[in-house]
Amino acid sequence: MAGAARIVALDVGTCTVKAAEFLISPNATLTLNRYGIQELGLDPNKEEDRAPFIIQAVTDVLKRTGIKPHKAVISVSGQSVFMRFVKLPPVDAIQVEQMIGFEAQQNVPFPINEVVWDYQVMPGRGGSGENEAIIVAMKADLLESEHRSSEAAGLKTALIDVAPLALYNAYRYNYDTNDQCTLVIDLGARTTNLLFIEGNNLYTRGIPIAGNLISQNICNEMQEPFVASETLKKGKGFVSLGGAYADPEDRDSARISKLIRSTMTRLHNEINRSISFYRTHQGGSAPKRVFLTGGSSQIPYVDVFIGEKLNLPVEYFNPLQNVNIAAGIDRDQLTNQSCFMGELVGLALRESGTCPVEISLIPPALKATQARRRTQPYYLLALAVWILMFVLVVLWNLQQKAIADEVTGQLRSSTGKLSALSQKIKPLETQLDGLNAQFGTVNKLQLQRNAWADLLNDINKAIPDGVWITSLTPMVNGNAVDGGDLPGAGRPPMAPPAAGRPGNNRPGQGGGNPGQGGNGPQINQIYVRGLYHASPKTKGLGVEVLNKFVVSLAQSPWFDIDAAHPDKSIVTSTTVQADSEHLALDFQLSLKLKKQIDLSP
Repeated sequence: MAGAARIVALDVGTCTVKAAEFLISPNATLTLNRYGIQELGLDPNKEEDRAPFIIQAVTDVLKRTGIKPHKAVISVSGQSVFMRFVKLPPVDAIQVEQMIGFEAQQNVPFPINEVVWDYQVMPGRGGSGENEAIIVAMKADLLESEHRSSEAAGLKTALIDVAPLALYNAYRYNYDTNDQCTLVIDLGARTTNLLFIEGNNLYTRGIPIAGNLISQNICNEMQEPFVASETLKKGKGFVSLGGAYADPEDRDSARISKLIRSTMTRLHNEINRSISFYRTHQGGSAPKRVFLTGGSSQIPYVDVFIGEKLNLPVEYFNPLQNVNIAAGIDRDQLTNQSCFMGELVGLALRESGTCPVEISLIPPALKATQARRRTQPYYLLALAVWILMFVLVVLWNLQQKAIADEVTGQLRSSTGKLSALSQKIKPLETQLDGLNAQFGTVNKLQLQRNAWADLLNDINKAIPDGVWITSLTPMVNGNAVDGGDLPGAGRPPMAPPAAGRPGNNRPGQGGGNPGQGGNGPQINQIYVRGLYHASPKTKGLGVEVLNKFVVSLAQSPWFDIDAAHPDKSIVTSTTVQADSEHLALDFQLSLKLKKQIDLSP
């Protein structure tokens, strides 16, 4: 079927394993493609590990039917789970979840951390506003065992449902619901499940009276092994109708039929009690029709016996009423085995769309796997982002390398050009150095010329009345410069004459001052000689006028003079007597320069 999705359903019962492959078309039409039934071969009287038997049975049925390993929807028998119906007041959805959690802790007969549980909210009856919740719980270790067994056989668990609820979904898919109460009796191997279906409401109860109890009674009565008792039940067993009906000629068949009737009578009593409980405590109505299903419903005359006891019309449940059948399936054989197909159809419906009841018991291992699968895209996204960042960094580095190579090439080209220019520039640098030397010489001469003019101008401005200057002598470190070309140059009386001419003075030889930037003398002192009024007739003059002269010179930027102690710069050498006939005396000044004056040519 082109475009159809494949669904694998697996029903693990007490004594049998049923598997089927369905195809679901885009318009939600369900088609049975393959199916198979396999006995587990377990003796209910022996405590045996079910896992190896389940693995072998599932493997065999998949191989025989040609169903390829696939993600599967699995159901477990009702006797393996705890199921409870609780009434809920009309409250908010958040409070409903809290109340159901509280009810689960109160009603589940195991520690809540040791079970896997789920719930389904159902509408209440009679428009009371109350809702009902179905709480289903199963021990985690048993659920894990069922999960591991199916996985070991090659199937991947999608979810685990409960057989009675899967059967309810199959009923709702194949039959129209109405306000009349319908009773579905699922006669299994160890448990008989009763489903009270009234409109959209459901109530279910398990009764521990079923096919294995019949086989056990035969085993006890006829002293046969359990396996042999099963064979006798299937080969010669039927429900004795009693009364006017004659017994069969086969004595074993007669004995077995009476044992079966005895067991079915006990079952009938339990069904009556369940009906009474449903009507009294669940507010339900009396059943108006009965459907039979399950492996033990194949015992002849079960429908007649139930119909007579309940005084209700009884028919066999047909779970394939609205299901298409693939061409390769033997329809006659399927009709005889349709009592095993109800749970399989209900499981397939879980994958095909919305079902009235959707209970999902997820084993802890599967839940952890699903959590990893949910987070896996985020890890993959983070890895992709990391790889993208790494690629971007690599690309950026490659781009930067390409840019650097391009710039390096340009710089190398420029370097070649600059090297050629450098060869041309070197002669120009030599020429520039010569010009700079010439400029320095000219500039030095200019500074010398200006320096002497500025210095003499400052001295001229500072000369007060009553003072005459007769000579100025340049000094280098206390030695007079023999400058014959300088007017008034001479030799001061307190220092010996300098040897050599100004151009011959060298550093370390009298007039030179090393480190001052010239080859010639560096003038750092001026020796001044002159006359000043010192006669008593000249009031206001005398030594005070010399102090005034020195203080005025201290204001000049050329002289390093302490204005507070002008006497330190005055040296007197009197050669004329100060009497009434003479009006002036000699004076001598030693003036230190702030800036040296270079006399280099």
